Amino acid sequence: MARRKRHRDDKNRAYHWARERESPLIAELFPAFESVVIEMEFADDWGDMSPRSRVLNREDGRDYVHIECPNRECVDGGFDLTGAVHEAIRADLSTAEGQAQSCQGWQDRERIGNHRCLTRLTYRMDIRYVAETEPGPNS
Repeated sequence: MARRKRHRDDKNRAYHWARERESPLIAELFPAFESVVIEMEFADDWGDMSPRSRVLNREDGRDYVHIECPNRECVDGGFDLTGAVHEAIRADLSTAEGQAQSCQGWQDRERIGNHRCLTRLTYRMDIRYVAETEPGPNS
């Protein structure tokens, strides 16, 4: 079986993984946060790409929310949804929708410096918060 080519920049990937690992838990910044499900749809000039989803939970959801560009030829691309997640939680929203800035990575290795990827990301977030507990009979 032929091995699938990967043209991703390993340094860029390592940077985002390290940044995510080093960032605090979302629940540390927003104590009422329980979870968020991010449903994502991608498109480029050649059509739609497979939808994806990502779940961030209270126990392990990190504050840095970077989504890799689904264009496997893209170099140094991706989407930062950290601000969108923060904004929705600060506003105490249960759902939020939006479109991220187009991917600013390079279309492929041969076009670095000439052609941006420009894949588009549209997302929907479903956010849950910790349920407030009512006082028990012995309180």
